[in-house]
Amino acid sequence: MHGVGGIAGSILTAVFADPLIAGTSATVLTQLIAVAAVAAYSGAATAGVLVLIRLLMPLRVDAVQEMEGLDISLHLERQH
Repeated sequence: MHGVGGIAGSILTAVFADPLIAGTSATVLTQLIAVAAVAAYSGAATAGVLVLIRLLMPLRVDAVQEMEGLDISLHLERQH
């Protein structure tokens, strides 16, 4: 949700900028490059954190807990 709005806002800021100040096609290209750089950085940082978490603990529960449901297996109560 926030990513799509941020990407759209970043690009459209350059699209709707006043041409007399800074609104040129080069500005749009600069914004596109910046959006791509931020997306690459965010993806790499997320992957790094995921690897660190995976080293410390499992990312999934076992199959029995998954089939039973986490409400029952962890909290001993049914939510729904």
